[in-house]
Amino acid sequence: LGLLPGAGGTQRLTRTVGPVTALDLILSGRHISANQALELGLIDEVAEGPLLDAAVEFARKHAASDKRPVKLIERTDKVNDVDLSLFTTTLAQNAKKWAGTMAPGKIVDCIEAACTLAPADGLAFERKAFQECLESPNRAAQVHLFFAERQAPKVSGTAKEVKPLPIA
Repeated sequence: LGLLPGAGGTQRLTRTVGPVTALDLILSGRHISANQALELGLIDEVAEGPLLDAAVEFARKHAASDKRPVKLIERTDKVNDVDLSLFTTTLAQNAKKWAGTMAPGKIVDCIEAACTLAPADGLAFERKAFQECLESPNRAAQVHLFFAERQAPKVSGTAKEVKPLPIA
């Protein structure tokens, strides 16, 4: 829709999973399973059984632990020693595909910022990039296109049981 993840999304994800995975997940919009999220370290646990019971048990276990959680925005282990050519290469490889759009390039810039700037500076960079995308006429056009594509196959006045024929 012509935007990028705000509220620190590009910064926290990159610091949690690293820039390669962050680029993949954000730029593709690909959904992942709970088990994949667990493997990537995006979540702490997958609950089996009643959710409330699992949540209470999780809270008790962590409250009794001496280990304190690390703020994701303060993590640096996944963003140290990143080859910054990753970002110029990503932009170059997708230049044709992203022509006329703003958000994908800003996403790459924000993920690079997560790897090169202090947390507060990365958050400020992301906030500015989000605002630029939000105010862009390009975003409004992408929102219009999004809804138009969903409306196009709907023909008014047809019964719900009428299904389109496959086109080959």
